[in-house]
Amino acid sequence: MKRIMRTLTCCCFFILLKTYGCTEVVLSTDRTFVSENLTLTFTCSTTNDASYIGVHKHYHILVRMGYINNNCTIRRYDNLLSSCSCINNKTYKCTTQPMTRLNNTDEWYCIASVEGIAFKSNVVSIDVRVPIALVTLRPDLDKPMTVNEEETLLFTCNAFNGLPAANITWFMKIIQTILTAILLCQIIQ
Repeated sequence: MKRIMRTLTCCCFFILLKTYGCTEVVLSTDRTFVSENLTLTFTCSTTNDASYIGVHKHYHILVRMGYINNNCTIRRYDNLLSSCSCINNKTYKCTTQPMTRLNNTDEWYCIASVEGIAFKSNVVSIDVRVPIALVTLRPDLDKPMTVNEEETLLFTCNAFNGLPAANITWFMKIIQTILTAILLCQIIQ
């Protein structure tokens, strides 16, 4: 009797391992970063058929979707996603509303329910890129200026609104004839 119970226990364990142990849930995006005011598409994929999946941002569920009677059913809890679709029982897609700089570093993940057990995906951190809108250099170098020896002159280069922040590199070119210094700043994004 003990041998039958041990064999039965091992069989149940292997069935559980086969069914649930190999379930993997992966959240991916259609690109590595998103420019400001553009959308991003997420794909939640599972290795086994999921009853439903939920897409989450910072522990808040945004949408739950899955198949009921062979029909894709989508329930939205937030308006951060512009559209969602069921590709099949293993693949679900959602597209965001246009992203802003405020979405930078947001963490997203999905949870899939397979045979009543929840499996969490990897976490995807959003990388929003914003181009530099304006560069200023003070004092204005279009006007000639004289700086006497031993004097200090402060130059300021500002690159506004870039995400990630701009790397500012300074260059000084000295023209030997009259010892005129030309100062430039280069913005690297």
